[in-house]
Amino acid sequence: MDQVKFDDVFERARACYSADALKKAPTRDEMLDFLQATIECLVTDQRRLESRIAELEAREYRGPHEDGKCYTRGQYVSFKGSLWHCNCETTQRPGDGPAWTLAVKAGRDGKDAR
Repeated sequence: MDQVKFDDVFERARACYSADALKKAPTRDEMLDFLQATIECLVTDQRRLESRIAELEAREYRGPHEDGKCYTRGQYVSFKGSLWHCNCETTQRPGDGPAWTLAVKAGRDGKDAR
């Protein structure tokens, strides 16, 4: 674990104790409480990060939009030359409601070289 993250965890765990309690050497029970608080912080952070990783890994391009097909949050489709992100489970077409967000707008057609 890098130093910045460790310091953050240490400060959050240490916040459980008053300034007076930190002036004397901690007892065995206080050290165990401190370690327990630190472990709880780490486990909470780990769960949050695992959840975020799963959410990010679920994002995938599903190809051109197909009418009637069900799409889920995090999927991308192309529709009329644009790329759309699905915000929630839907069978709607991109652009027909809040279920889709335009990610990349279609560009203009190019001119023929002469």
